[in-house]
Amino acid sequence: MRGAVAHLKNAKVIEYQTYDEIFNLLKSGEIDAFALSRDQLNAMAKKIPGTRVLDETFKQTVTAWRCTNHPLALALRASS
Repeated sequence: MRGAVAHLKNAKVIEYQTYDEIFNLLKSGEIDAFALSRDQLNAMAKKIPGTRVLDETFKQTVTAWRCTNHPLALALRASS
């Protein structure tokens, strides 16, 4: 949420709780746009006529993780 606010200077950023809430607001025309993963947006666009997913991105997130010597963590590290 903070990242969206920092990057979207000309938009009012509002946090919603559920995917269904966002879907219904977009479908009814109460919101103009929202950000979500590209896979989720593409799936949603198929369900709402006239909706399109932009090719550009407004923010990319890098995810990092740390692995301990716990057996489950080691297994996760070995599988990635």
